[in-house]
Amino acid sequence: DYFPLAVGNQWVYVQRGFAPGGQITVQVTNAGQFNGVTYFELSGLSAEPVWVRRTSAGEIVQWDRAGDRLWYAFGSPAGASWRPQLPVPCTEQADLMTRGADVEVPAGRFPSALVIRYGNGSCADAGLLEEAFAPGVGLLRRAEQTIGGPRYHELAYARIGGVLVAGSELSFSLAIDRPLYYADFMP
Repeated sequence: DYFPLAVGNQWVYVQRGFAPGGQITVQVTNAGQFNGVTYFELSGLSAEPVWVRRTSAGEIVQWDRAGDRLWYAFGSPAGASWRPQLPVPCTEQADLMTRGADVEVPAGRFPSALVIRYGNGSCADAGLLEEAFAPGVGLLRRAEQTIGGPRYHELAYARIGGVLVAGSELSFSLAIDRPLYYADFMP
């Protein structure tokens, strides 16, 4: 299961590359029934929460009134291609490259990762470049194209079915409200 879907599962990503931002938290917040099928509400991976499920063929699909929209064809063999309908602009073709990649992210090293590469879409400055997934963990790394170059989202922490996945690094962030501070020693 390359994208474990259960209420309470959570993934935290750090960003690096062009215009890195803060952490991104992706989580499964709810479960619901649509047309007699169970879907899970996923928030943080796209601008708005979406309802997704895993099919018996190992695909991840998003609920849509007109029919399921294919995100990932994890059950496909290496070398297979499909047209993903991810909520990411300019993402046109996905190619499952391998199931045996060795991927290292802040949360640790993961052998046997599945890697998907995305073909050049109609945009030169947007869209996905590559994603890596670990069985039982989920999305490890996402590379996306921006106008200033690639931006990477790398897994720093995950809680999947009550099991914690975290690296040995310790980090924190600090936000300030102005660019310069002065010491005021006057009473």
